[in-house]
Amino acid sequence: MLQRPVSSLAVLLGSMLVALTVHAAPAARVEFVMGDPTAVNAAGRERTLRKGDSVDSGDLVNTRAGRAQLRFSDGAYVSLQPDTQFRIDDYRYNGKSDGSERGFFSLLKGGMRTITGLVGRMHKRNYQVSTTVATIGIRGTEYTLSMSGGLRGSVGEGEIQVCNTGGCLPVTSGQSFVVMQPDTRPNIAAKKSDLPPAPPSSETTQQFVAGDTVNSNGVPFRATAIKDGPGYAMVFAKNGGGGPAGSISPGTATFDPTNGLLSYALTSGNFNRGSITEAKNEYDVYITYGTWSNQYLQNGNSFTLLNNQGFHYVVGIPTPLTGFGGSATYTMLGGSNPTGDNNLTGKLLSATLFADFGLGKVNATVNFQYGASNYALTGTHMVLNRSTATFNGSVSATGCATSPGCGGSITGLFAGPNAENAGLAYNVSDYAGSTFNVGGVVAFKK
Repeated sequence: MLQRPVSSLAVLLGSMLVALTVHAAPAARVEFVMGDPTAVNAAGRERTLRKGDSVDSGDLVNTRAGRAQLRFSDGAYVSLQPDTQFRIDDYRYNGKSDGSERGFFSLLKGGMRTITGLVGRMHKRNYQVSTTVATIGIRGTEYTLSMSGGLRGSVGEGEIQVCNTGGCLPVTSGQSFVVMQPDTRPNIAAKKSDLPPAPPSSETTQQFVAGDTVNSNGVPFRATAIKDGPGYAMVFAKNGGGGPAGSISPGTATFDPTNGLLSYALTSGNFNRGSITEAKNEYDVYITYGTWSNQYLQNGNSFTLLNNQGFHYVVGIPTPLTGFGGSATYTMLGGSNPTGDNNLTGKLLSATLFADFGLGKVNATVNFQYGASNYALTGTHMVLNRSTATFNGSVSATGCATSPGCGGSITGLFAGPNAENAGLAYNVSDYAGSTFNVGGVVAFKK
């Protein structure tokens, strides 16, 4: 008599599990394709990949003569070269780094460039790339692999562990390695192993990233989640046009093909790059930062800048901070050289950032040279605004040009899931016969 209800319950539970499986979030989305890459699922069914398609655990991606770029749900990017076979062996991510996350992959042939996401950041053993001659364990964020007469690779940022039966080798930023056989120890290579860039294409300018294009200094651009649209936050420091620094959000941002800011608009006002503006910018996954010089527009009014003056910005996707706790220490990615009202030259020297999200407090330091003065700014217990993911506060300043001294301020933002990126704008009002303002921006990464 009890068998029938139990059987019905089992059927119901089974149906629920099937439904959950069907509606589970995919491991990754296809951000870019060239040619006709395919994916073969665990059941052996093959399909052609198009931009926007999903891939999941068990899928084998075969680029054939084309290329593909995948963006995983933890924020990771994987760019696959022509004639590459890449398998997603076991991928799990529920939005938290709680030990249940997994990122196990296999590079069977060809080449890949990756910028890792949140999987493996806290639990290193939960991330691995396997090849026929060695396995790769994560200790960093950006690296390349190429299977051709053995395994070769290079690390752009961070550190990886290359292991096989011959031993393990740590490979750090700027280093390259080679492994010829499964039982021969990996070795540091004198020559950098790099993957060929994508061929020119109107579609690849913005879409193919992670080192296939470089900035003016030859540094590879990183993968980015930045796209035109609303919901951005911005902090800025500037010469001309009212207040010398501040933060505004939320706003709608537009970007050029190198992710440099073109415009930032709110209902109450806007900033636009001028028609004669010279622009310098860099970006990370969730922020872009840079400087406009010569000219910019504020609320439709044009401001002409002198040499060594500028409009400095950090624009990012605000972190959802409701219920967000813990603390984080950030390292400086880069920033702009400071500019001032009195048209001297400046140089950013160093900066630090520490956030206690539980207490809602932020500490920061900025050291820079401007003219003949070396300034040191220190901001402690600056207030964090959880609704906008921004912070601000007055700072102490040393190195002022003349007595009676100077005062300063810092305003900043946190960007991306888990506050992966941060940026700040700083300003100092100095008194050297008359008041002048000097400021710039700094970008950070965990």
